[in-house]
Order: sequence, then C-alpha cells, then structure tokens
Amino acid sequence: MNKLHATEQKQYFIPKHFGKVLLFLIIVLAICVFASLLFGSRTIGWTGLIDGLFHPDVQSHEASVIRQRIVRTIFSLLCGAALGVSGALMQAVTRNPIADPSILGVNTHIHQAKHINTPKMKKTLFFL
Repeated sequence: MNKLHATEQKQYFIPKHFGKVLLFLIIVLAICVFASLLFGSRTIGWTGLIDGLFHPDVQSHEASVIRQRIVRTIFSLLCGAALGVSGALMQAVTRNPIADPSILGVNTHIHQAKHINTPKMKKTLFFL
C-alpha cells in the first residue's frame, strides 16, 4: 500500500489555465450583474446606477428602480448558487457525474403535484 507519512502532503491537480478561466468567469458574472441592474422594462443610465448604488439620499425614479433591481439580482445569484450546490450534492451522493433530478424521482413528484392542483382535487382535499 502507498501510505502518506505525516510529513508528506497530498497534492491536488489544478489545471494549467484555472486562474485565467476563473478570472474570466468572474468578469462575465460582473457584466451580467450590471446588465441585470441597467436593463429592464425601462433602461437606466450610468448616472442612475451610480445614484441608486452609492447615494441613498437621492430620491429619483431611476435610483428607486435600481434599488428594486438590486434585490432581484441578489436573489437570482443566490438561487443560481443554491441550484449549483444541490446539483453537486446530488452528483456526490449518487456518485454519478451526470446525475439529474429524475434519479431521485423529483420529476415524478412534480408531475403528481400538478394533478393535485386541479379544481376537482382541491374540492376533494378540502374535506379531508
């Protein structure tokens, strides 16, 4: 057996371009965050963005729209991170690198819940 001694450390493989790819993905994420703040049903300019982010005393329409879009953007980032973590956990638990929700029966339960949500079922479940 090949055992590690107390003085030896286990070395992990890090791809050659890992830093460059990580930096690129962080820049793309920042661009997407700014795009989410600037574009919507009404496009906001850079001055409105700066006022909404850094000047809380400004009460313009653009600043209030930016403050509302911040909540939407943060929530979408958190939801995306949660979905990524849940997918990684599902792949780790099942030890299957191509695991999807159908492995655990998530699709089946959602399909059943869709049928429970019909008006006839609501009347039936009301009396239970």
